[in-house]
Amino acid sequence: MSSRRGCAGRTRSSSSGGGNSAGQAAMFLARTATDVNVVIRHDDLSRDMSRYLAERIRAALRVHVWNNCEVCELRGDERLEEVVVRNVRTDERRSLRATALFVLIGSEPHTRWLEGPVELDERGFIMTGVGLGGAAMFQTSTDGVFAIGDVRSGSVKRVASAVGDGAVAVRLVYEHLVRAGRR
Repeated sequence: MSSRRGCAGRTRSSSSGGGNSAGQAAMFLARTATDVNVVIRHDDLSRDMSRYLAERIRAALRVHVWNNCEVCELRGDERLEEVVVRNVRTDERRSLRATALFVLIGSEPHTRWLEGPVELDERGFIMTGVGLGGAAMFQTSTDGVFAIGDVRSGSVKRVASAVGDGAVAVRLVYEHLVRAGRR
């Protein structure tokens, strides 16, 4: 209930993502927010979302769908005031007034560019740990390359955990640089 109260009244919300979770969040936020912007990277809302939910979103007066777009910038002085979206086809940028942003982009890792130098599991998550020959939990199969957060195979996919991973990884990177004589 507190998140709903936090988005009530003159709130303009944006959500990034085109799956069912993003759609459900948009419909929930539309109950109280003045505007809800849904940003998707392709042109078919029904591609990754149930048809029923996509139809409800299209019919919702307070929900605006930005097809073929991605969030590229956040603006504001003391708090979020605008979300800038970029059309992935035309490179056109547009500022959307927003006081909240919810990122619901799924859990598909975009790591194929690492394939080869860094070992990935069958789903594309980065393998880490002592079993790979690394000296530390977040060490990848390549010396000096560490992976933390959701992209790591076997991670719990939670923000708090990723923050903790990052805190540990900073120390591991420092230790690696000392061993390599670069610090």
